[in-house]
Amino acid sequence: RGDYFKAFEQHQIAYQIRESIGDKLGMSNSLNNLGLVFQSQGKAAEAIEVMLKALALQEELQEKVSMSSTLNNIGGFYRARDNFEKALEYYTRAYRLSEEIGNRNVMHNALNNLGLLYLSRKKYDEALQNFEKSLAIRSEINDKQGISGSYNNIGSLYLDKGEYEKALGFFQQALPIKEEIKHKTGIIESKLRIGMCWTQLRQFDKALPVLQEALDLSLAIGDKIAIRDAYEQLSKFYETKQEYAQALQYQRNFFLFADSLKNEEATRRVAQLDFGYQLNKKSQELEILNRDYEIQKIQAQQNERNLLIAQKQAEADRLFSLAENEKNQRKSDSLEYLAKKAQFEADKLRIEEQKSQAELKTQQALLAQEVKLRNTRAVITYILLASFLIVLSLFAVIYRSRQRQIKAKDLIKKQHKALQFSYVELREASDKLALQQAELIQKNKDITDSIQNAQLIQQAILPSQTQLETLFGAHNFFVLYQPRDIVSGDFYYAELFILDQVYFAVADCTGHGVPGALMSMISYELLNEIILRQRKVQTDVILHYLDIEIQKLFIRTELIGMNGLDIGLVLFDHKNHLIEYSGAQIPLYYVKNDQLLIQKPNKHSIGQTPFIKHKTVFERLQLPMGEVQAIYLATDGFQDQFGGTDGKKIKSSGLIHLLNQHKNLPIMQQKQLYEDFFKTWLQQGKYGQIDDMTLVGIWLQR
Repeated sequence: RGDYFKAFEQHQIAYQIRESIGDKLGMSNSLNNLGLVFQSQGKAAEAIEVMLKALALQEELQEKVSMSSTLNNIGGFYRARDNFEKALEYYTRAYRLSEEIGNRNVMHNALNNLGLLYLSRKKYDEALQNFEKSLAIRSEINDKQGISGSYNNIGSLYLDKGEYEKALGFFQQALPIKEEIKHKTGIIESKLRIGMCWTQLRQFDKALPVLQEALDLSLAIGDKIAIRDAYEQLSKFYETKQEYAQALQYQRNFFLFADSLKNEEATRRVAQLDFGYQLNKKSQELEILNRDYEIQKIQAQQNERNLLIAQKQAEADRLFSLAENEKNQRKSDSLEYLAKKAQFEADKLRIEEQKSQAELKTQQALLAQEVKLRNTRAVITYILLASFLIVLSLFAVIYRSRQRQIKAKDLIKKQHKALQFSYVELREASDKLALQQAELIQKNKDITDSIQNAQLIQQAILPSQTQLETLFGAHNFFVLYQPRDIVSGDFYYAELFILDQVYFAVADCTGHGVPGALMSMISYELLNEIILRQRKVQTDVILHYLDIEIQKLFIRTELIGMNGLDIGLVLFDHKNHLIEYSGAQIPLYYVKNDQLLIQKPNKHSIGQTPFIKHKTVFERLQLPMGEVQAIYLATDGFQDQFGGTDGKKIKSSGLIHLLNQHKNLPIMQQKQLYEDFFKTWLQQGKYGQIDDMTLVGIWLQR
């Protein structure tokens, strides 16, 4: 949760220590820090309360430097909540006080914040006046980041007014400063705004390069907000040019990253809930400690009272004994009176002790009840938080995987809900140990039905028989596709690009079954998106971008480097009469001059070598199309299968032998032979199919 609660505890401890030694300035600093923690976690009431307390201490001490900073922070608090009047009041006080004491750092920040505040209300004259004053101070103290920020703010003002040429001038002044100080997000911001201005001025040849540079830099540093903004501006650029197909493509990418950021915001809100829960837990623990202290106090009083009762009773017994032995009647009566008085006091203390015992039992019962209630609340809270995180994570994966086909996306959501419902029901059944066998059977059927629905979705994504016949001819190819389970982690891909280029791929994603199928659908969509977004892109470039996109998918989780895919990608370039191949763990088998040749792939999988540590370069093979008779691609599910009479693997040598043996036969006859061989190999063994299996052959020359 970003260590916010740890920071809160540390600042709270610092405050208590400073309070114990009477360090009021230190107390105010701790309160300011607590206010920033509260504000970052959306605790508005708590944030403003501690900030105002800090300000009161600073005013008492006349610590004007600290006061000016606190006033500026309070102004920011109100501006974030769109409270114009309060923000104006505190920003103005911060500026005047910093001006009085000559604190120029707070002066230029307060003036800049006043400019932003006025700009939010479209009060352009007041905003410009404050921006220019802030720029002047920043120039005097040579604050380069501040200077570039002021240029950007003034440019944004003119952009908002529709004065694009003036705005462009200020953005162009900001850019070289940001480049000098290597402020990458600032460089992206300036380039995007320059591109916006050129677009509005209809200088499209100037707008596109700078917008593309902004996108490339955003992708390079992995800044999702910057990537989202770059895609949005490119979409608007093409819309302004009335190139609506391109605009739609960039708009889809914009929505993809906008959705990812919403998921991160939801995760941050969960952290805020947990932070509030931890604060409440601490408060409850303090209440329990106080009540425990009260119980200990009552028990101490009981001990004192019991001692006093014993003393009084002993005194009464002694006096009764003396009175009984005293022969003088008068003195005997006096002693008896004193004895009765002592006895009365002892009895009175016993009554008080009984009342105290009753009160103690009440307090102990309340304490036990509070501890039990606290534990119950803790369990419920953590279950809710964990459930919310699980639902959130699964929803993000499913949403991204169904980007291309709305109908298929809806089916995946239904499948997810059915699986989730089944999981909850089964979990409750295990806890209660009361679910009947018939209910278990029904739930199992529901899960199977859901997976079968997922199979339909996966089949809908894969290229159809008609599509493959259109691309390669009715009797010039075969696809042997055999999932281990109902759904598969393997997939094959075919796409006509422009009019004379055909891309074909075979891929094996991490895992099999439902996880493998989800990964395969995500990978298919990413591959399709990369190819359709480029123009005559080379196979090695496609795999490079696919490698980056897969890693981005898992970069904020512990799964980075653990999920990916093996792939062999072939481009049939009919215009240039070339065949291109690049591969990650999947080799290319091809027949040339009646000989079977092998092109080895790169020896690492897509998405499993973090690009921040190692920049992957994929190799690319080019072959004259007229020299190649046939090609074959296969996932490792074929060669890794155990079976046969010896229970061994087929191995790559076994696959090569089969391809060599059948390479000159008609392609459909080859498919039947490979299918029969695999089936027989399984039947002779005792292991069953261990992995998804795909084998594809394409004949180019008869």
